[in-house]
Amino acid sequence: MKNNNDNTAKYYDLVSNFTKNTDITNQEYILLKKYINHDSEVLEIGSGSGRHSTIIAPLVKSLICVDSSEEMNKLHNLKIKNLKLNNVRILNDNFLQMDISEWKIKFNFIYLMWNTFNEIILTEKESRRFFQKCKEILSPRGKILINIDDSALVDPSNFDFEYEIKLDKEVIHYFWKTLKYTSKTNTSVSQEVIEISSPNILKKTLKTKITQRYWKGEQLLQSADSAKIQFVKNENIKGNGELYLVFRS
Repeated sequence: MKNNNDNTAKYYDLVSNFTKNTDITNQEYILLKKYINHDSEVLEIGSGSGRHSTIIAPLVKSLICVDSSEEMNKLHNLKIKNLKLNNVRILNDNFLQMDISEWKIKFNFIYLMWNTFNEIILTEKESRRFFQKCKEILSPRGKILINIDDSALVDPSNFDFEYEIKLDKEVIHYFWKTLKYTSKTNTSVSQEVIEISSPNILKKTLKTKITQRYWKGEQLLQSADSAKIQFVKNENIKGNGELYLVFRS
């Protein structure tokens, strides 16, 4: 399965490491470790290139990772192979569209990082369906962690930014521009552009369009409640205004 993130997948790790600094990323790892142990069956939805899974996998019994980007999964599989992580399974699929009726695993922990929820869940119906599917595969008192932007602090109608990353042989120019915003649903279509420049080589440009719905925390709580999933808390990460919402079956 392919999606728009395929176009820029090669530079995802570089960009994400710059956008979320080392301190915040380390705090995210500490947070994830809080909810797992060596007996845990874990599901990551929107696993991308494996930024979090490669740290989590050695600490759990098994880890299933779902992502609909073929190119991201190629990078992820390479990391798993190089690290010899035998307890990780990567599925190239869309979680909402997957048939989970025959899954025999009951997960102790499900997590979605960095606006994965915003990208794959665009309607209230999908939000309720998401929590219902999670309910079906969660173990008793199993937990869900959802990391999203706090919509009270983000203006998706004007969420444009850019920066430059200088490497030894390349200069990376990163641009994010809002192309369209629908206030009724708080949904935006943005364009991500990565320009790669190096000496004596023509500039290379990679582009992708990303649609996101910016959710309020209380909206997720309502969808979770419809599936009889209980909100536990919002975990705070110092220096980061995002939400890290924890739910329990």
